[in-house]
Amino acid sequence: MIISSVLAATRAGLMSTFKSDSDNAYWIGYQDLAVIGVGLGMQQPLIVVQTILDITMVPVGTSIIFLQTPETLFVSIGQNILSNELFRQLVQHAPQINLRIVL
Repeated sequence: MIISSVLAATRAGLMSTFKSDSDNAYWIGYQDLAVIGVGLGMQQPLIVVQTILDITMVPVGTSIIFLQTPETLFVSIGQNILSNELFRQLVQHAPQINLRIVL
C-alpha cells in the first residue's frame, strides 16, 4: 500500500523537472511510473471497505467507491478536450504564439 504513495511522490518530483524541450523518453517514463503507482493504489479503497465494514455492507461500500471512478475519468477527458481545442484555436487565431511555451 505504501509503494503507491511513494511512486506518486516520486513521479510528482520527477515531473517538476520537465522543461519545454524535455525528451519524449522522460514524458513516457514518468507516465509509466504514474500508471504503476495508480495501479498499485487502486486496491486500497477496496481493501479498506472489506476490512472496516460488516460483511453484509461490503457490496454497498464497494459500489460507493466505484461510483466515484467515472467522475475522475471525465476530469481527465475534459482536460484533454480543453488542451486540444486550445491549441487548435491558438494556431488558427494567434499563429504568432509559440505553442511550446503554452505547454
